[in-house]
Amino acid sequence: MKRALSLFVTVAVCLQGWAWQGVGDAEADDYSKWPLAFSVEYLPSRLVYVGEDREKDDYQSFGGLALTMTGVLRISTTQPLYLEAGLGFQRSYYSVDIDYADDGWNFSLKEEMRLMSLKMPVSLAYVYSVSNSRMVIVPYAGLRFRYNVWGQLLLNNIDRNLFDIDDMEGDEDSLAKRFQVGWQAGAKVRFGGRFFVGAAYGTDFNEITHDVKVHEAQFSLGIVF
Repeated sequence: MKRALSLFVTVAVCLQGWAWQGVGDAEADDYSKWPLAFSVEYLPSRLVYVGEDREKDDYQSFGGLALTMTGVLRISTTQPLYLEAGLGFQRSYYSVDIDYADDGWNFSLKEEMRLMSLKMPVSLAYVYSVSNSRMVIVPYAGLRFRYNVWGQLLLNNIDRNLFDIDDMEGDEDSLAKRFQVGWQAGAKVRFGGRFFVGAAYGTDFNEITHDVKVHEAQFSLGIVF
């Protein structure tokens, strides 16, 4: 994750320098001049166990990547308040080696999870213009909806459909749910009117499997047009 964050910062600095060279005239006081945005997102996340017997470290880290298109609409004539709604494609994954010891038996199990989803974030955003600069800062908060299209669990390369009760051997607690909804909050910084970087965090309201919820961070790079 440290490598990914270092790369994120490096690319952000490069975009900032490019934008300040003058890609058209930026109008920091008119955020909706460019009503569409396209972003690439890195999603370091956790599957967090929320059962009553949970412990501090009861979670499984996983990664994700997303491509998202977002539209912007101004909803106030007196304040720089905007509605943002998006649609994106998300891929999530993890791979872990698990060692078991039971009654003198020792064995290892390789577990992999792959998930493909459609994501639909909806947020309210407030725009702060930075004086004497070509920069705007945009904090936002709202809801995120996710529909899980396809999911696969591999146990020592044995393929199981996360949404099929027969593939999951009748274990309803391990059966994944298709639809998630949660909250999100974050901020974006737009440079030169066209390029932006952002960071956000959110958690799901409902469980993806029994007693397990998704906690998701998001780091984004994008362009508006």
